[in-house]
Amino acid sequence: MAKVIGLILIILGLVVIASPFVFKAAIAKIPFVSALPQLWVIIAGAVLIVLGGLILKLKGGKQVKKEVPIYEGNKIIGYRRK
Repeated sequence: MAKVIGLILIILGLVVIASPFVFKAAIAKIPFVSALPQLWVIIAGAVLIVLGGLILKLKGGKQVKKEVPIYEGNKIIGYRRK
């Protein structure tokens, strides 16, 4: 679940960064967004990308299962994942 949230934040950050350049007409119609300086919008998008990357790195990593030996007497005959 954390991996999905991280990916959504990264995609949202990319959309926010691209929005002043791609959606100029739509942004001009929204008063509180059009009043923001373009630099603030780009910084907000960058923050979203960094947060998404941190979530992916810290919580979205695949956990490696530990391998334990299978004994037959004193001899190891194989390994299984715990």
